[in-house]
Amino acid sequence: MSSIFGLLTFLVTALPSLAVSIEFVTVGNPNNAPDTTGYGSVSYSYKISKHEITVSQYNEFVNSISSPYMVTYLSWEGNYPVAGISWFNAARFCNWLHGGDTETGAYNLNGATSGVFQKNPDALYWIPSEDEWYKAAYYDPLKDGIGGYWKYPNRGDSISSDDANINYSAAWNTGFGVENRANVGSYTPSYYGTFDQGGNVWEWAAPNKIRGGSYNTAVLLNLDKASWDEWAPETALSDFGFRIATIPEPSALSLLAVGLGVVLRRRRRTV
Repeated sequence: MSSIFGLLTFLVTALPSLAVSIEFVTVGNPNNAPDTTGYGSVSYSYKISKHEITVSQYNEFVNSISSPYMVTYLSWEGNYPVAGISWFNAARFCNWLHGGDTETGAYNLNGATSGVFQKNPDALYWIPSEDEWYKAAYYDPLKDGIGGYWKYPNRGDSISSDDANINYSAAWNTGFGVENRANVGSYTPSYYGTFDQGGNVWEWAAPNKIRGGSYNTAVLLNLDKASWDEWAPETALSDFGFRIATIPEPSALSLLAVGLGVVLRRRRRTV
C-alpha cells in the first residue's frame, strides 16, 4: 500500500507548473452535440484560460526569452489583454510554458514565421481549437433543460455594451479605430466562466481563424457564434489577442487508479 501512495505522491508532484500564473476553468460535458453551425462538439474535458492572456503575463514571457522570431506587440497596462499578437506569437508563448523553449513543446516551429502548424499530441498548453473555443463561449448544458448553444458568450441571445467591451467611436466607421481595451474579466462570463469571448480583442481559435470580435467591432454581428474571420497566422493586427487551453488536472481518484494499475501490472510480472 505504501508503494501506491508513494506513486500517487510522485504523480501529483510531477504535474507541470507554469512559469506565469494563469487561471483556468474546466469545460466538461464531453461528447456534446455540435451546434447548427457545425461547431462546438468536443469529445473530452479540457481547461481553457478564464481570461485572455494579459499584457503582464505576456511581458513575463518576452522578458524571459531571447528570440529573433518575436513580432512587436502592443503593450499597455498589465491587466488588459495583450494585443498585436500573431498566431505564431501565441504558439511560441504556449511552447515557452512547456519549459522555456519557444520553438518546441506544443508546436514544432523550428524558426517558422509562416505556414500552418498543428499542435503535438502530447501538448500540455496550446491555442484552443475552434471547437474548443466555441464550446467554452456558447455551450450551456442546462439550456432549455437539454443543453444547447447561446447566440452570444454571455449566456444570452442578445448582447450589449454592459455584457462585452464593444465600445467604439464614430471615427471607427471612417477607418480610424481607437485603442479601447478593457481590464479582463470586466463583463458577463459564459456558462463555463470564461470572460471576454465577445469583445475586447479578437482571439486566435485555429491556425488561420479568429473569433469573438473586439473593442472596435462596429456591429454586434461580429460577436455572435456565427461570426469569424480568416487571416494568415503571421498577421498581428492591433486588436488580435489570444487565450490558451490545457489538459484537465487529474483528480486524486484518477491518480490513485493509475497508481493501482501500475502496481497490479508489476505484481503480475513478478508472479
